[in-house]
Amino acid sequence: MKNFFIKQPIYIIAIILFIIILYPICLNLFIDDSSKQGLFGDSFGALNTFFSALAFCGVIISMMIQRRDFKESKYQYLHDRMTSFVYVQLDRYEKGLAKLELVNNNVKTSSNEGIYFLYENLERINLYFTETREERLTIALHNKKAILKNLTLIKESSSRISSFIISTDNCFLTFYEILNTSGLTSNDKEELKTIFNKNVGYMLPDTIETIYNTIYLARVFRFELEIGSDELPKSLLNLLNLMKYFQIFHHSNH
Repeated sequence: MKNFFIKQPIYIIAIILFIIILYPICLNLFIDDSSKQGLFGDSFGALNTFFSALAFCGVIISMMIQRRDFKESKYQYLHDRMTSFVYVQLDRYEKGLAKLELVNNNVKTSSNEGIYFLYENLERINLYFTETREERLTIALHNKKAILKNLTLIKESSSRISSFIISTDNCFLTFYEILNTSGLTSNDKEELKTIFNKNVGYMLPDTIETIYNTIYLARVFRFELEIGSDELPKSLLNLLNLMKYFQIFHHSNH
């Protein structure tokens, strides 16, 4: 059946050529008088016009089909390009993750093990930026023990943690900015976001959010929480100003 449709245009051309060759033969065979032959030919004038109109319509339809196919192929190219871009960003994330190394009580963990260690040992701190300063201070004081524990956990490896989070943050920001301006449909965007987030893993967003909230409360309410400068390394303080993605796409939604 597939070969039939492939060869169909050849069959149509062959039939048309056969009719063109057969027409004068049949005309001379059945009508001897040349004047009658002329009248017979003229009687098909309207039919010729009709077929000409059909041919013109066929050209228009063909152009429309070609235009639709071009749009579809262009969109498919865009989709394929964005899919490749997703994996480029994931590769970028994996390279940053490979450099992550944590030290706690002389025990080293790295890469995915390091993320798992932070995820399991950091105390969760929820912070909503729509609240007033007084309300955030209440949250800080209520979570004082958790904040001090988290700072102790991350300060020894603060420079490596900061480097990894900044790299990851840039990866997220680049991915979402380009995806949201790509021209893909909402469904395709969500599909690519799902692929990206599943490969990154469920532990990373919670871990980064906890670290961000810990540093934010520790910096803003340092005196109220009685936090010394040695407990809040400069590398962690600088982290707050560099995490663009997290600020835009996380705290803006609270």
